[in-house]
Amino acid sequence: MSATGLGLEESPEQAYFKAIELAFLRLRDSGGMLTPADWQVARGWFAQQIPLEVVIRALEELFERRRQSGAKKRYVGLRFCAPAVEAAWEEVSSLEASGRVAPGEELDVRARQRALARALPAALPERERWAAALLALEGGIAQVEAGLAELELRLHQELASREEGDPGAEVERRLEQALARLGSRLSAPELEQARQRLARQALRERWGLPTLSLFAPEAETDSG
Repeated sequence: MSATGLGLEESPEQAYFKAIELAFLRLRDSGGMLTPADWQVARGWFAQQIPLEVVIRALEELFERRRQSGAKKRYVGLRFCAPAVEAAWEEVSSLEASGRVAPGEELDVRARQRALARALPAALPERERWAAALLALEGGIAQVEAGLAELELRLHQELASREEGDPGAEVERRLEQALARLGSRLSAPELEQARQRLARQALRERWGLPTLSLFAPEAETDSG
């Protein structure tokens, strides 16, 4: 399968998962990909309607506490993080119920959009068009994050159509390596999702693309 087979537009649920995956793997600093058990945890958070900013803030605080405590480095899955995320969400919900100000949408969405637009590589074909489309996205965190996921999908499909040869061979090699590290079998849908994520990762590396997410490192330039 070539890198053009990226599937249909990503749903809000998939955009939610992608943002969590990006933040979690960056914090864990161990590469690889999420396991089926990790995805089940993320699905539970989505079903509870826990906002992305609450999930990612809780993950960042948990990993910072582990770093400060000198915890030995070992594999940590999303299941390990679930109590911290759910406790953070309970705190936010309690604040809202009591009428006090909850953390809410603290990210400077527009500043992060501008940072992502600047991070687009100079060699990107029609760079100004993609930057304008990115900056035209409006709404809160969830709406802009979903729009970024859709924009990234269109960008990847267009770039993949320009590539020569069969980039799918590299994707399959990475998939085999990832599955070997996991040491477990995936269902057919999970296998296809993993293949698509690795195809996007390979395409980003070849073109030097930032991940189009408000939670990507490239988006933190202006808002910290």
